[in-house]
Amino acid sequence: MSDRVLYITGEFPPMHGGIADYTDHLSRSLGPLGWEPLVLTSSRAVREGHRDERIVATVDRWDGRIVESVRETIRRTQPDLLHIQYQTGAFQMRPSINFLPLRLRVRQRPLPVVTTYHDLLRPYLFPKAGQLRRWANRALAFGSDAIIVTNERDERQVQSYRWFRDRVWRIPLGSNIPPIGNVDRDAVLERHGLPPPGFVVGFFGFLTADKGIGDLLDALERSDMEGVELLIISGDLATTDFVNRRYRDRIRRRLQNAKVPVRITGYLPPEEVAKTLAAVDLIALPFRSGASLRSGTLLAALQSGTPVVTTDPRPGDSLAPFKAGESIWLVPVSETDFLHEAIQLLRTEPSLGERLSAAAQQASCQFSWSSIADRHATVYQHVLNRGRSD
Repeated sequence: MSDRVLYITGEFPPMHGGIADYTDHLSRSLGPLGWEPLVLTSSRAVREGHRDERIVATVDRWDGRIVESVRETIRRTQPDLLHIQYQTGAFQMRPSINFLPLRLRVRQRPLPVVTTYHDLLRPYLFPKAGQLRRWANRALAFGSDAIIVTNERDERQVQSYRWFRDRVWRIPLGSNIPPIGNVDRDAVLERHGLPPPGFVVGFFGFLTADKGIGDLLDALERSDMEGVELLIISGDLATTDFVNRRYRDRIRRRLQNAKVPVRITGYLPPEEVAKTLAAVDLIALPFRSGASLRSGTLLAALQSGTPVVTTDPRPGDSLAPFKAGESIWLVPVSETDFLHEAIQLLRTEPSLGERLSAAAQQASCQFSWSSIADRHATVYQHVLNRGRSD
């Protein structure tokens, strides 16, 4: 008989967003390991006439009423543990999710709780909440039996919460885009309005302020960039992202008037994203907060077989096993002259790009979903065994 894990997530397909795709891939990968996934998520994940069989409950608002919704779902489905996929924005910037594990222990048999911190942004409470915002994230950690982080920087931050050091597990993200073999480059690019293509720079991801699309335009809109074209793969926002709407609208207006030819694909199925990433000549991801392995778009780019230019990680972050100059090309954050030079270098020296992309594909093997699922199953079993021995 399978153990049941109830995922609590603000996003789930067909909603668009990294957390939606992550939870989808993880839950599917755990099935063969003897885990039955159940999902409590936003009502926006249920389309008319279609409901994923894993979804057992939905909510409209992530406010204080979520506690009773979760309690009722637990009574009805009898999971063995809960797993919260935590990202501040996906839960409408509300702190109720942060206090959920502690509140569930009131009037109910304790159920093991695992929390994955996809970001450590402080939830909005009220203006000038100050210390209370920090304590909201700590409350979530305090109520969790295991805490999963995806990168070294977040691991150090959670371990700075002294009481929780023995609960922290680091499990890297995987790419939400499947690996793919050879593609018909010209045919793929022609579908996106680029016949016959010149040198195509690809940008993959949502149009949020931290992705650096403005810096990329600054690097491309120069007199020596004749023959260069920009293909934006996706180019919208996550379903739950209300913060970046003004920025998206503003940058779209700039893209419409750019001095370099620009095409925006809009949403594409994962297989088509994989083909498009493999078809462009270069992928540029100039993150304004520095590159990080918490970015699924970066991992997808690195496994695509196309050379990747991105920005230096922040101090304390690591991109290992990817190495600068060997499997990835790094430039300083917001330094558009360096970004311009890197694009020109890889444009004129294709052999360098081939070496980078081959090494990146080899290193990407460490981020398979089967490995990620194995490590989650280890965490789940550890939590259950500890609970049974108490």
